[in-house]
Amino acid sequence: MKPQSSKFKPRNTHLPDFHNDFQLFDDKNQTFFPHETGLSFYCSILYQICQEENIDFVLLSDDWLIKLTQNHQNRYIFGYKFGINDQTAGQIADDKYATYDALRHVNIPIIEHAVCYDKTNKKPYAKNRNTASYVAEYLHAHADHIVLKPSAGTCGQGVQQITRELEIPYALEKIFHQSFSAVMCPFYHILAEYRIVILDNLPRLIYKKTPTANQWKFNLKTGALAEDVQDEDLKQKITQIAIAAAQTLNLRFCSVDIIETTAHDFLIMEVNSGVMIRRFLKQHPEKYPLVKQIYRDAILKMFV
Repeated sequence: MKPQSSKFKPRNTHLPDFHNDFQLFDDKNQTFFPHETGLSFYCSILYQICQEENIDFVLLSDDWLIKLTQNHQNRYIFGYKFGINDQTAGQIADDKYATYDALRHVNIPIIEHAVCYDKTNKKPYAKNRNTASYVAEYLHAHADHIVLKPSAGTCGQGVQQITRELEIPYALEKIFHQSFSAVMCPFYHILAEYRIVILDNLPRLIYKKTPTANQWKFNLKTGALAEDVQDEDLKQKITQIAIAAAQTLNLRFCSVDIIETTAHDFLIMEVNSGVMIRRFLKQHPEKYPLVKQIYRDAILKMFV
């Protein structure tokens, strides 16, 4: 069996040993690349799992959509979203304000969010929440320091600090080029951020994210460093919050980002219905067996 795609043709049908793949690190592009297959690193992991589990693996839509077939049953992976979650649950997680509202409603600790809309949105729900002056009022009500970001977005894209009114119009314009709505949050002074990967109410991976010098974002994409969490009490505390969030949103497979503030409050930053572990793995190749098992279990649960 080999990957199929109308546009993708593997250069070699032999898939190399993946532990050796980590020696193939491209310093220029800062990425791992399994040269033998021509597949992306993420797809290569999924492909190898499917080979081992006798699951047909077909790449579609420029390799962004993966069709899996076993015993005449079709399942799909779209990007990093596995066909294990309820569609509505995934849509809630993809909307930062909806996630905030759903979790706040049941008293799960989460950072404050307020929604705002493009000035061209004249719908009744957007009334009084579609102007720069509305954002300015929020800014002044929160010590003239807030974070403005797309309601739908990943990897810190479009996330901006706002400290002056004159920054608001450009920030909104930038966000509304990529998102239907924006969310505002007070600026929190953060000691640490933690990511917990949940699969069927069990924590499968927990790590701490630390930004590099002169970087305020905790995204691995922007250079943050990932490290193990050693404190068992801390792990238990953040795991309980993460599982409560996943259960509330009816998400079976997700990751939950939790911040620890300088006041030692633990608050959910966001919930992700797409589970991206690739950048963590790039920093910690020794975790490959664990990551592969997480993805294996998620795939197998899709066919149950």
